[in-house]
Amino acid sequence: MSDGGDGGTGGGQILLKRARKAGPRRLRKLVPRIEEVLAASASGADERVPARVQARLNAYVDAAAFDRTGSALGLAKSVIAATHQLDEIFCHSLRFDVAGHLLDTYRARWPDARPLSAKAPFLAGLTGPRDSFHDDEESDVQIVQKPGATTTLVVFTGIRHGFGIPLNLFHHACLAQFHANVVYLRDFAQSIYLTGIQSLGGIQQACQALGNIFAELGTKRLVMIGNSGGVFGALYYATLLDADAVLAFSGPSSLDIGMDHEERQLYGRLSTLRGQGKIAWPDIRALYAARNTTVSIHFGGDNLFDRAQAEHLQDLPNVTLHPFPSGHHVIVNELVASGVFRAALENAVSGTASDAGRDRSGPVSG
Repeated sequence: MSDGGDGGTGGGQILLKRARKAGPRRLRKLVPRIEEVLAASASGADERVPARVQARLNAYVDAAAFDRTGSALGLAKSVIAATHQLDEIFCHSLRFDVAGHLLDTYRARWPDARPLSAKAPFLAGLTGPRDSFHDDEESDVQIVQKPGATTTLVVFTGIRHGFGIPLNLFHHACLAQFHANVVYLRDFAQSIYLTGIQSLGGIQQACQALGNIFAELGTKRLVMIGNSGGVFGALYYATLLDADAVLAFSGPSSLDIGMDHEERQLYGRLSTLRGQGKIAWPDIRALYAARNTTVSIHFGGDNLFDRAQAEHLQDLPNVTLHPFPSGHHVIVNELVASGVFRAALENAVSGTASDAGRDRSGPVSG
């Protein structure tokens, strides 16, 4: 039985909250208590700490060991535990140096585990945060301003509110190195942004609020970026906010393709909302046939669903398809490893000379 201290099921979570707030000095003092609670849980001397919490607590034990010795212990006993431990680092502590050592250890231990190998390309050369961004998982609008930047990247996250990986890892590995502002969006309603953005209101209110944000950032070039379920939002809002370019990774361009696919529950909910008159059913192809916004779509060439969604726009002169030799839906890690992702971002950020003088201080479309 728990003695009401830091042990037990609830106590493990309390310790985790303390560890997340602790600086290096305080963490050193907290780690012995974490180890004590985990040992008591394993021996049955106290209420068992849930496996997920154990794995996340071990992230801080490994961080302390790394600070003492320069080497992480690698305490996870399974791929699932290793994934939870790494996600704790990516989402909370941002100790990318520790994560890199752990990932090397775990990939040697479980060489065929895709959840581990998929993270490796992002950690290459990344030892710590590149700027002050620290993801707030409860926020659906986050702004990272880069002094003097006139390009703004708007990231539409997918239905799991990341970019195939946690936003902290994505940001510091991929976007922070560019001279561009970044606006991260989440769709807590899981309606691929067709009901708006919760904290900003419906689509019209959200677009007005976003337009104001872009003006305050001094935006002259606006690029929408979407992954998976965020692709439709990126494509649609680009037409409403007069974006210069869209960079899409493996996501829907049509709500009429794939009703029988694995995301059919999402599509079914959208169909219900449409029948109730609560959302519009935009025709993305028709919208882009009337625009000159450039669209680049990267997708797994051997993924039938993603290929069909990309090819829905293939004949439009302003749309370029980039099939990648993969059957996976989430291919961002593969694109990062190959250098394709960085090249695509560089093209999106730089644009052309004709984009340089755009004034976004006026009203937005829609």
